[in-house]
Amino acid sequence: MGKPQTAGELSDRQYQIAQMICNGRTIKEIAMELGIGRNTVETHIDYICVKLKVPNKSDIPSAMQQKLM
Repeated sequence: MGKPQTAGELSDRQYQIAQMICNGRTIKEIAMELGIGRNTVETHIDYICVKLKVPNKSDIPSAMQQKLM
């Protein structure tokens, strides 16, 4: 199942991580589940914030919801 067309500017991995953030997962949980380092997750989050034009991780869920509307 792919990402919705409206979230097209995020890569598949970025979209996956954004969805996990929306579901309340922590950076540590995301890293463990995806088998990647915490720094890698944090880098993805930085790029997600830039692409969604939000200042920090806590704003990702609302930005994702707006993009899907």
